[in-house]
Amino acid sequence: MAKVYVSSTIVDLKLERQAVVDWLRAARHQAVDSYLPDSDTVRDSCLDDVGACDLYVLILGHRYGFQPPDDNPEGLSITQLEFRRAGQCRIPRIALVRTSIPDVSLSDVDDPQKAPLVRAFRAEVAREVRPAEFKGSAGLDSGAEHRGSGRAGQAGPAAGWPRPGGPGAAAGAAAGSPGRA
Repeated sequence: MAKVYVSSTIVDLKLERQAVVDWLRAARHQAVDSYLPDSDTVRDSCLDDVGACDLYVLILGHRYGFQPPDDNPEGLSITQLEFRRAGQCRIPRIALVRTSIPDVSLSDVDDPQKAPLVRAFRAEVAREVRPAEFKGSAGLDSGAEHRGSGRAGQAGPAAGWPRPGGPGAAAGAAAGSPGRA
């Protein structure tokens, strides 16, 4: 059983987060959820939890997210800080990148300050790992929409992960997973 940190913004990716968490639990992995960004202490809690996991899964949409004001000289979002922490800790990282924007009001694409931050984070992720792309939460359930991993059509939130209840399901998703840092 692998301890897997699931990272994303909350408001815009609820269904996607739930699909990944449900799949991980069905595969008998321990899913560690992010905390709601309602205090300054959430930064330290999230980064400590990332460092204690075996695998990091990023679900990235078009919203930048909460930027803790303290001990954050670059003004990064919690999600981007988590992504970087996993890399610093040499924890294998998987990135699931949403290509569609189902509700523009829940995105930062029209925000002149945050839109460039979203684009820069997405570019950083593309440089650091080989992300799997998806259009909607249904693509996470079926695996049919995944591109970039080279294994489209396999079931699971990231193509190539062990299937729930299948061989290797409890052995740990980190070994041989696409998107290693």
